[in-house]
Amino acid sequence: MNKINLLLKGCALAVVMLCTSTVFGQYKLGHINSAELLNLMPEMKAAEKSLETFTKQLDSQYQAKVSDFTAKEQRLYEDIQKGILSQVEQQKRAEELETLRRSIADFEVSAQQQISQKRETLLNPILDNAQSAIENVATENGFNYIFDISAGSVLYYPPSDDIMPLVKAKLGM
Repeated sequence: MNKINLLLKGCALAVVMLCTSTVFGQYKLGHINSAELLNLMPEMKAAEKSLETFTKQLDSQYQAKVSDFTAKEQRLYEDIQKGILSQVEQQKRAEELETLRRSIADFEVSAQQQISQKRETLLNPILDNAQSAIENVATENGFNYIFDISAGSVLYYPPSDDIMPLVKAKLGM
């Protein structure tokens, strides 16, 4: 389904580019596949490797916590089966397990946040660098619009008037 949507966006983009170039011949249009560009950038490969290593470290910590919980839970059930625990001791160990379970859940949320932050820290400079290069190439070569064929979006366009106030006024907003 995504490929169909991407194909439809690409076709629509081609029609817009064709109409624009026919009607407004003075505009110079270009395109790039930013996903391919990013895959070719060595710093992207290094960032992905660093993120993968970081994720594996957190996963190892998570797995250790889960293993510890599972072992303690198993011991509790075995001790209950043997009948060697008092009701108070059973309750105490069950509470410890619940605390450990909450700790694991908190760790999981924290790990996801840490991974997101790490991804942002690693990728934002690379994305900014790619965007800057695209803008520089567009300016140096006289392109008015650069389309990203991997996302169906406009990556570069010349400064222009924002018509939002006019549209809002038209809509009575």
